[in-house]
Amino acid sequence: MGAREVLMPFPAHVQPPRETAVRVKLLRLSDRGAEVQVAMLVGGQEGEQVRIRVMVVGADGRRTVHDADRKPGDRVDLTLTVPTPSVVMVFAGGRTIRQFTVTEEGLR
Repeated sequence: MGAREVLMPFPAHVQPPRETAVRVKLLRLSDRGAEVQVAMLVGGQEGEQVRIRVMVVGADGRRTVHDADRKPGDRVDLTLTVPTPSVVMVFAGGRTIRQFTVTEEGLR
């Protein structure tokens, strides 16, 4: 059994961050697509709910891979398998907070 490499963790926090933080890592590329890790630390004010949505847009269309209300301070960890090329979009509270492209060469 091999070790699994993960993203560097978000620093510990006493209060949730103001803005949602996103980290992305390419895990694997193949002729069938890519495996991508997306980690989020949900930001906002105590007591509010933040809608987190992750969408993938590729040659095969558009799909939502995560859509849920989260509390500030929650961590969301996703491993996505996406076709190449694709665009991955991360939304928090209806705003685009991160967008990246996955190509045959890697992340852009």
